[in-house]
Amino acid sequence: MGRDYLLRRGVPEQALIAETQGSDTAQSAARVANIMRANGMHSCIAVSDAFHVFRIRALLEHEGVQVELAPRPESRPASPGGSVRSGHARGRELSGVEGGDVLSF
Repeated sequence: MGRDYLLRRGVPEQALIAETQGSDTAQSAARVANIMRANGMHSCIAVSDAFHVFRIRALLEHEGVQVELAPRPESRPASPGGSVRSGHARGRELSGVEGGDVLSF
């Protein structure tokens, strides 16, 4: 999904390395960190839903990766308060970031 999103926005295919084996965000972050280390990379741009990127950053930083965030514009709330659904999503992501079990501490 992320790979296709970046391709549609003009990122050349040869510039992308896709992680396709992780079964959840924590596992994917660990696998991405391993792929990056194997390729001599130390930083990345995480592209995902607006409320999901913060957990992704925490997980990747835990793996020693420097992360910049790029929330997908269409995933941002349309109004300052957002919808009820976005509020629930925000709560899930914040609890995931704050919970040590998600970060495998």
